[in-house]
Amino acid sequence: MSVVTQEFSLTRNQYFSLLMQNVLRRWWIVFVLLFLFSALGIKAGVGSALLLFVFLSTLYLLYLIGLTWIRSNPKAQPLVFQPCHYEIDHEFIGVYLKDGSFSKVRFSCIRKIVIRKTYYLLYTSPSQFFYIPFNAVSNPSDLERLKVLLQVKVG
Repeated sequence: MSVVTQEFSLTRNQYFSLLMQNVLRRWWIVFVLLFLFSALGIKAGVGSALLLFVFLSTLYLLYLIGLTWIRSNPKAQPLVFQPCHYEIDHEFIGVYLKDGSFSKVRFSCIRKIVIRKTYYLLYTSPSQFFYIPFNAVSNPSDLERLKVLLQVKVG
């Protein structure tokens, strides 16, 4: 038995927010390293190490924001912003776009599943994912069936 979602689409701001959260969760270690670098500067007697940390962290954060903003451009990612719905069964994840085109992906291509408060992210690579909002699933029993299906198939 398959789970069919309702049709939904992402806005650029929603997609940017998803990408930023993922980038910051993946690269948080850089901020820790910048902090340690600044702490070593304080230990060595460099007076403005805290200022250096703030400056480097701000530069790095601006770099990440700029890179993510470019990646979330609708011209660079035209398929991400089209209205679509998913049909998920025990073998495939089917993505059906509003224009009539579709694509099917085997569960073996899913590398990682991330569960957030309001959505699932099904990763096929470190930077590509399927976004499934909980509110796109029509009823709670389908949402529970989807959860069980994802746990069984991917682990």
